[in-house]
Amino acid sequence: MAEYVRRVIERDLASPEPRGDISDIFALGRSGGSDIAAEGKSVVADAVEEDWIQRTR
Repeated sequence: MAEYVRRVIERDLASPEPRGDISDIFALGRSGGSDIAAEGKSVVADAVEEDWIQRTR
């Protein structure tokens, strides 16, 4: 029983292999140069206009 518990704990504590590039996580939220604080109204207006165009086609 002790050997079984030792193996289970060892397996659970083993580091999993990385599945992807960690930089993908840290890239979340990067705007790519947009400035929503300064251009917010314009961005919203563009989105509303695009939605209206799609709905009226």
